[in-house]
Amino acid sequence: PGPLSTVYASEDGANWYQKTRSPEWAGRFDASVVSHADRLWLIGGYGGPENPDAQFHDVYASTDGGQWTLVTGDAGWSPRHSAAALSFKGQLVVIGGEDNDMRLADVWMSQDGIEWNRVVEELPFRVPDSKSVLVHDDKIWALGVRAPAPGKRIWTSLDGQLQVWNSEDGIHWSQVETDESWPRHPRLSAHAHAGQIWIAGSDSEDSTAENTMHFYCSSDGVKWTKQLDRLAGDPSSTDLVSLGTRLWVLDKWSESVSYTTKAN
Repeated sequence: PGPLSTVYASEDGANWYQKTRSPEWAGRFDASVVSHADRLWLIGGYGGPENPDAQFHDVYASTDGGQWTLVTGDAGWSPRHSAAALSFKGQLVVIGGEDNDMRLADVWMSQDGIEWNRVVEELPFRVPDSKSVLVHDDKIWALGVRAPAPGKRIWTSLDGQLQVWNSEDGIHWSQVETDESWPRHPRLSAHAHAGQIWIAGSDSEDSTAENTMHFYCSSDGVKWTKQLDRLAGDPSSTDLVSLGTRLWVLDKWSESVSYTTKAN
């Protein structure tokens, strides 16, 4: 199927209803969605494998997920998809993403979604997946990142080291010295929940529905504790979200929703 533009909502993860079928924004793949200032924000995206040249750098906002308003059709950052979008200390933050030619490593901030300021031209690492960036303990965290290849603007592994970085302002970044409990999964999805950083990771470099995920959590990004082992699914197609007291796993491969009530 082509890119979709439908929005669904659920109060319990089991019963879903359609908020809108034809929102104001065009159908797209890999847009970023974030909750900020009592609104949902939709940022960027692209036309998908069949129309990769359709790259968006627009921003839409909604108070209810049903009615959407164009905030800007020409954001200051370059057209991109799969960017990390965050709400952080009163600012919208966009980190990296892809423009089909390369994985980007810049950081942009905005108070209103209209005027954007680039605060970092190029990070010292590449974020392999927007699902691995989050806010925890008043810091932005980037998990499982990879160092850039020398002299190249592409990301690669560095001696197998998948690193953890954080920042108190989105501008100055420091590498976290993890101990041996850091699982270093090449594919992971992450989320902040109940005062902990949670990750669902896979040992496989390939994206496939046959993968299994391992769940870890940490309060400081240094020491990690395994909480659940071998749940079917692939982290690159999985979202971790919080609803109530539960951590939810949304898997697009199996179209399933599951949750854990364990918070530590």
